[in-house]
Parts: sequence; C-alpha cells; structure tokens
Amino acid sequence: MSTSDTDRQIIHDEQAKRFILPVNGKQAFINYRVKEGVLHLTYAETPYELRGQGIGHELAEKTFQYLQDHNMKAVPICGFIRRVQRSSNAWDDVFS
Repeated sequence: MSTSDTDRQIIHDEQAKRFILPVNGKQAFINYRVKEGVLHLTYAETPYELRGQGIGHELAEKTFQYLQDHNMKAVPICGFIRRVQRSSNAWDDVFS
C-alpha cells in the first residue's frame, strides 16, 4: 500500500448503513443491515474506474479495522467480503 492508500479514511454513514472509502472523487462502499445488534455486511461495490487497483480489498480491510476499533460484531454475507475476511485472522474477534 502506498502512503496515499494508508491516508484514506473510511467513513461510517450510519443513516445510509454504509461504510464508504472516498477515492479520487469516487466512492467505494460496503452496505450492511443490522440484525440483533450485529452488522450483516451484504454488498460491496467499487466504481468501475477504480477496479483492479486493490480498492475493494482496502475498503474491506479498513471496514474490518473500524469494526474492531469500535468493538462491533459483523457477519460477512457478500462473497467478496467473505474472501477478504478469510484471507487473514486479524479480525477473528469481529466476525460471528
């Protein structure tokens, strides 16, 4: 990851139930729904112009870090999110 990648901050839009990663005027995002206090990560999208650059992976990891930092629990529903989650045990305490 380059310095600019690590400087990008995840935004938690609780009203929209979405985690957003702004990149070059575009937004990659993960949607979720809440069930019994647990976030079900249902869908991830990276704008077409940003695909193939690792933005989706960065979005997922920064979302997981946010969840961990805020003692939140989650269930990965989206296949892409599950793949990223399974690639490391760093967030095992986040996922139910």
